[in-house]
Amino acid sequence: MVQSVINDGTCGVGLVIRSGAYEHIYCHLGGRVNGGLYSSGPVRLQEGQAVRTGELIGHIGLSGRTSGPHLHWGMRHAGRWLDPAQVLRAMAQARRIPRSPFGT
Repeated sequence: MVQSVINDGTCGVGLVIRSGAYEHIYCHLGGRVNGGLYSSGPVRLQEGQAVRTGELIGHIGLSGRTSGPHLHWGMRHAGRWLDPAQVLRAMAQARRIPRSPFGT
């Protein structure tokens, strides 16, 4: 669910997406915010709107305090910041197929 639509001088254009106790914060997006509605190309999102896994939620941009186009992604769990790199490593490890003990 879209918890917040952001438009400030630091994050720039951004979104906070809530999934249970997790918050995903995306900053420096392309597009614009107008009256609490984020729009970028075909994407239109507003606070309280449900989003599904794999759904396009935005585009990399150059908004806020940044020196080049990129996406800033942060994660919080129950209000505590997490290291997204550790989360991605754990996800990749969980998807690995175990090797057969027979070498095939």
